Amino acid sequence: MKKPKLTAEIFTFPHNGKHVIYAPFRHVMILANDTTVNLLVDIKDGTFKKTGTDEEKKTIEILREKGIIDGEPEKHPLSPNSQEFHPTAVTLFPTNQCNMSCIYCYASAGEARPKNMPWTMAKAAIDMVAENANKLNQNRFSVGFHGGGEPTLPWSFFTKCVEYSKELGKKNGKKVTCSVATNLVFTSKQVEWIIKNMDSLSISLDGTPDIQNIQRPLANGKGSYDIVANNIKILDEAKFNYGLRSTITKLNVLRLKEIVSLFLDEFNPRSIQFEPLFLCGRCQTTNVEAPDAKVFIREFLKASKLAEKKKMKLSYSGLRLGGVTSTFCGASGSNFCVTPDGNVTSCFEVLEKDDPRSQLFFYGIWKAKEKKYEFWEDKRKYLTSLNAENISYCADCIAKWHCAGDCLAKVSYTSDVEGDRGSERCWMNQEITKRKIKQMFKKPPKSQSFEKLILSEDVDIAKNIKVREKYHVK
Repeated sequence: MKKPKLTAEIFTFPHNGKHVIYAPFRHVMILANDTTVNLLVDIKDGTFKKTGTDEEKKTIEILREKGIIDGEPEKHPLSPNSQEFHPTAVTLFPTNQCNMSCIYCYASAGEARPKNMPWTMAKAAIDMVAENANKLNQNRFSVGFHGGGEPTLPWSFFTKCVEYSKELGKKNGKKVTCSVATNLVFTSKQVEWIIKNMDSLSISLDGTPDIQNIQRPLANGKGSYDIVANNIKILDEAKFNYGLRSTITKLNVLRLKEIVSLFLDEFNPRSIQFEPLFLCGRCQTTNVEAPDAKVFIREFLKASKLAEKKKMKLSYSGLRLGGVTSTFCGASGSNFCVTPDGNVTSCFEVLEKDDPRSQLFFYGIWKAKEKKYEFWEDKRKYLTSLNAENISYCADCIAKWHCAGDCLAKVSYTSDVEGDRGSERCWMNQEITKRKIKQMFKKPPKSQSFEKLILSEDVDIAKNIKVREKYHVK
């Protein structure tokens, strides 16, 4: 018998007295006993004996068939560091002002001196991504809007950017995608313009009227739910593409199923995303509390089951079993974002120079006299190194190729971005990933392509054997 070789990156964790063996690149989940885990350890360590038992041979053949052993090399996600930087997408942050006063706003929008992006700065960024699309022979470029304020608030500036982008795309024969993250506090005429000119929206809505009005009041203190809900219904009548995003706090964490029901009964979103509050910005003065991690996981999974019954996938950024990636998001050196001050940042949450994290995420600046952007490639390349393959703490984590090191902006609040994560959020990402995999053993969702195998009965040759190494487990 040929000596087998481990050719898949695998992770294990205990489940109901046995072990889940998870191979993310092979899209395989295996429920196995201690013997199988020890067998894989022997293969990895090179101590496996060629004269295995019949049960071992049978197991090895199954693992070989699935590429866990003696398979083709796995292809890891391409790191941005291996690509030259010619962005074909830009995200503009038009202003730091807002027409709402959310009790947890990460940017404390509306409190600082007003800042608004000048047109020349925006135009140059749009021109750059359009020109890069031409150079790279790509058929599209993207212009997005986000912010430490409501990005549509300088309405004439916002519409000018979108209309210019569309005209430029038409001139160059390119498809232009325009999107915005918004609170949707619009007039009906503004909603009509959005429907005609935008491609997608990410809408912040925290739940039922009482929740929304407490957590996301208007700047004048009045409730915002009715305005937002009415505008969503206008979008629904036009069958417009939008997703709903909710910030989950201690106030609404026990009502996640109720929120899912409301969203799917009243509206027609393409996606729903729940994100637990991270303590920063305004919530440090309003004393709003983050949800308990265990409670969030429990309630999220309940709400997720309900969403699946209604044919909707409920998402959370730390749970991404649908694919593999080496980076949590474009903050690892691929995002091209411009602040009202003209700083180039890779992170949607780091917008001000006096934010200590700007030393990490700012990698360029707008040169007003030259009317061009200057990039600091050494800083951008350092950001690209902050990926799952290079972060030692992630090496043996079940969520390594999904969470991929987690949100760098949040990690850099609590620890060294190159070192230990070790935060409650980190634990939560691991735990929710494991629990979701356990759920998939019971009933694999149609949207997931993972194959489920059960080997426990096939190799039950040594009952109560102690596992010598719990391999790749935190």
